[in-house]
Amino acid sequence: MSISLRTATLLLLAVLAMPVKAFAAAAPVVVTVTAKGCEPAEITVPAGEVTFQIVNKSSRAMEWEILSGVMVVDERENIAPGFKQRLVTTLEPGEYIMTCGLLSNPQGKLIVTGTGGPAAPVRPAATDLIGPAAEYRVYLVSEANDLVKGAGTLSSVLHSGDKLKSVATLAAAQSHFERLRPAFGGCDAIAAFVDLSGGLKAELVAGSASPDLTDKLKRFEAGARALQRRVASSNFSPADMLKGAGITLNKLASEDPAAPVDRKAAVEGVHKVIDLLQPLLAKADGALDSQLKADFAALDAALNGADPAATNAALKQLAANTAKMTPALGLE
Repeated sequence: MSISLRTATLLLLAVLAMPVKAFAAAAPVVVTVTAKGCEPAEITVPAGEVTFQIVNKSSRAMEWEILSGVMVVDERENIAPGFKQRLVTTLEPGEYIMTCGLLSNPQGKLIVTGTGGPAAPVRPAATDLIGPAAEYRVYLVSEANDLVKGAGTLSSVLHSGDKLKSVATLAAAQSHFERLRPAFGGCDAIAAFVDLSGGLKAELVAGSASPDLTDKLKRFEAGARALQRRVASSNFSPADMLKGAGITLNKLASEDPAAPVDRKAAVEGVHKVIDLLQPLLAKADGALDSQLKADFAALDAALNGADPAATNAALKQLAANTAKMTPALGLE
């Protein structure tokens, strides 16, 4: 089929009138990975689709990753020495981490600027929630193992007769237990372990070697091993994580400030839950994400200032906003 000269001329004029950028794709952002890290170490790009060209100028195969917290956003692996690979990815506004070859190398920073307006809320897909849940389980297993190890060490130290070291060893073991509290909420096993820890501490501080001290120590070790087994055999969904975090915060707010509880360690356990889900929350509800960061800062200040009233108020405020994460992430 042929077209008239006039039609062909009009089509040519229309093509020539199109802006140059309609033909030319944006130049790729070049990242060079050396034996010492990334060059440049800090990159700023606009939000949306971005093309990277990763060049390996080291003497071994390397990888390059974009991370949001602990989550891998995108990556290129096994880039051979002297070779380069292209990565096309879509990025939301925010700050990301770049891994640059060896784990011992300094990390780079990737800043993604906005487009002038707030990003539309993005609910996480089911697959997005797998990573945080898996990371949380690894964290719990580590804390449970350290608790059992601490309980065993306490037994050895106690028999040495060093009271101060015994008290310090118990406190160290209990801090691992407190970080586990959000995983089990307000279950009876947790309450019993708190009471047992408090009884042991009271006897160790008083230096009174009562006849049942050995029995309490054995029950402490048995309780630690029971929690270890429970962690090993349990799965923790993001909804469970947030529910346990909220229960722990409210429980801490209702407890006597003089109770034998390591509040800072328990808050660290809650903080771990929020940190793992934070990259997803930032996309789903940026305002709530910012509020939670402010809540944690206020709670840290109250804990460090040893102000019981301010601490309880901050705990309740944080608990209320943590509860909002469940609907924000679509976990209802």
